[in-house]
Amino acid sequence: MQFSKGKFLEIKEDQQQVYKDGKPVEGEFKKRIRVLFMPSKPDSMWLNVTDAPIDVIQASAALVGVDQDVMFPSRIGVFNDVPFLSLATGATIDDFSISQKLPPLRQKEPAKA
Repeated sequence: MQFSKGKFLEIKEDQQQVYKDGKPVEGEFKKRIRVLFMPSKPDSMWLNVTDAPIDVIQASAALVGVDQDVMFPSRIGVFNDVPFLSLATGATIDDFSISQKLPPLRQKEPAKA
């Protein structure tokens, strides 16, 4: 599994063109949620979290602007000569790792008596 490491800078919701059979469907758009990600190496890129579990989207929003690196399973691709970053298929919040100085992304349930 490949991982990416860097900082989450911004989160935004916009629209993306709907494609069918590799061609754009005229006038059809769907909601897209992206996080601006700056890899530990220079240059930032958008990470598409639209189809991620809600806890991943919420954690991404909480990490925006935090001066800590985030490591997560990812895949990198290129569309129309523009590189993009996506979460690896099946990635969950448990796959994310950040500095030990920050609280865990998911709070563990207290032990039942």
